[in-house]
Amino acid sequence: MRHYQQPPQVAIVGAGFAGIATALHLQSLAVAPLHVHLFEPFFAGRGLAYGASEPSALLNVAVERMGLWSEQPEHFLHWLHEQGENPAMGSFLPRQRYGDYLHQQLAEGLANAGPAKLVLHRGEVVSLTGSDASPTVAPERGFKLQMADGQPFFAHQCVLALGNFPPAPLAIASPDFYHNLRYFNNPWDPAAVEGVEPNAPLLILGTGLTAVDCVLALRAHGHRGRLVLLSSHGCLPLAMSPASEQSITFDLRAGDDLQGILQQVRWQLRALSPDSPPTPAHFQAVAVALRPLFSELWQGLSLSQQRQFLRHGMHTWGQMRHRLPPAVAEHLQTLRLAGHLQLLAGRVLDLNASAEGVRLAYRRRGENTPHVMTGFQRVINATGPCLDYDRVQSPLLQHMINQGMIAKHPLGLGLQAFKSGQLVDASQHPVPGLFALGSALRGVLWECTAVPEIREQSAQLAQRLIRECFDA
Repeated sequence: MRHYQQPPQVAIVGAGFAGIATALHLQSLAVAPLHVHLFEPFFAGRGLAYGASEPSALLNVAVERMGLWSEQPEHFLHWLHEQGENPAMGSFLPRQRYGDYLHQQLAEGLANAGPAKLVLHRGEVVSLTGSDASPTVAPERGFKLQMADGQPFFAHQCVLALGNFPPAPLAIASPDFYHNLRYFNNPWDPAAVEGVEPNAPLLILGTGLTAVDCVLALRAHGHRGRLVLLSSHGCLPLAMSPASEQSITFDLRAGDDLQGILQQVRWQLRALSPDSPPTPAHFQAVAVALRPLFSELWQGLSLSQQRQFLRHGMHTWGQMRHRLPPAVAEHLQTLRLAGHLQLLAGRVLDLNASAEGVRLAYRRRGENTPHVMTGFQRVINATGPCLDYDRVQSPLLQHMINQGMIAKHPLGLGLQAFKSGQLVDASQHPVPGLFALGSALRGVLWECTAVPEIREQSAQLAQRLIRECFDA
C-alpha cells in the first residue's frame, strides 16, 4: 500500500452531474483518508443542464432511471418520495427539480464526516501541468492546477468532467455578423431568451434537443411570435413511445463494419413493420435495443467508417436515440399547427444585421437556388455542444493542448483517450493519473453523455482512482 505525507488528493474539474457522481462514488468507496477537490465556476451542484433551466424544460429520461448511483437507478425517485412527492413511473420531471436533487446530494457529500473529505472550490481552473516530486510542497508526483485568481493546488489524480461547451459558429460569408448584438452563440445563457419582444420573429439554428430547449424557454419568457428553426434536415427529435412488446436481438459484435450494422438495423425495422413504413415507435424500439451495444461497435469501426457514420448516419441515429417527452412533442406540434413554429431544411449561406433585423440567406435541402428571409430580431445558435476542442473557449483545454499534455480526437469529437477514460498525450502515450468522462469521450465511446452512461463511467472511474491512490 502506498504511503503519503498527506491524504491522497484527487481533483475533479467540473461539478455538474459527471463531477458530482465521481466525487460521491469516491466518497462511498474510500476506507482511508482521501481529499476530493471539486472545481466549478458556474452552477456548482447543478451543472449547465440543470442550473438555469426553465420549469417547462423536462428531463429526457424517465424519473425511475435518473438516480445518481449506478447501483441504484431509482435513487432520484426515492428521494422525491422522501420530499413528499409521488411522480408516476415513466414520467418526465422538470430539469430544475433534478438540479435540486443534485444540489442536495452534493451538500450531503460536503458535510459527510467519513474518510473521504469533499471540498468545493468556486472558480475556474485555467491551467494544469504535471508536477515533479518536491520534498516540501508535493512529496509525490501528480498535477499542479492553477485557478483564474492565481491560487495553486496539487493533486495526485485529476479528472476532467468539463461537460458541454457552447456551439461553434457556422461558416458563413460574413463572419463579422457573429460580433453583432443580435446574435447569441450560447443557447444556455439566460440572456439568449430574455428581453425579446413578444411578437418578434426569431431564428434558431438547429432542430435538435438544444433547439427545443430554446423554444420552451422563449415561450416561458412570454414570446408568442414566429420561431424559425433551420438545420440541414429540418427534423425535430421523435417523441418517446410506449415500450415495444416485441423482442429485438442484434447479432453484432465489435469489429463488424458499418454496412453490416446498418443492414441489421434495416432487417429489424422490416421485421417490426413488414407491410408499411416503420413508425417512430419502431425506430425507438430498435434504438433501445442497439444502444447498449453502440459504444463497443463504435470502437470497432475504423476511423474512415466512423467518419462515414458522421456524414451519413449520425442524424438518423440522433433522431432515434435522443427523443422528446410526449408532452413536449405535443406542445411543439401545437405550435407548428398554429403557425408559431416553422421548420426549414437547408444550409445557412450568410447572416447580416441591419436596423430592421437580421437577413438570412440559405439554400434549401436538395436545391441550388439561394433563398432569403428577413426581419429576425435575433439569432440563437442551438446546433448542439461543440466537441471540436480547437474551437472552444476554454483556457484550461487550450493550455493543456498547447503543452501536448492531452490530444484532440482526430474527428473533432473531444479528446483522445482509452475507453477507461485515461487520457493520452500528443505522442499518444497514456498520462498516468489523468482522466476524463462525459462528452469529452464522445470520440472514444460515442454513447457517453446521458445520465445512465455517465453514472456507470463515474462508478468505474472511482474504483480505479481508489486503487491507484492506495494500492502499491
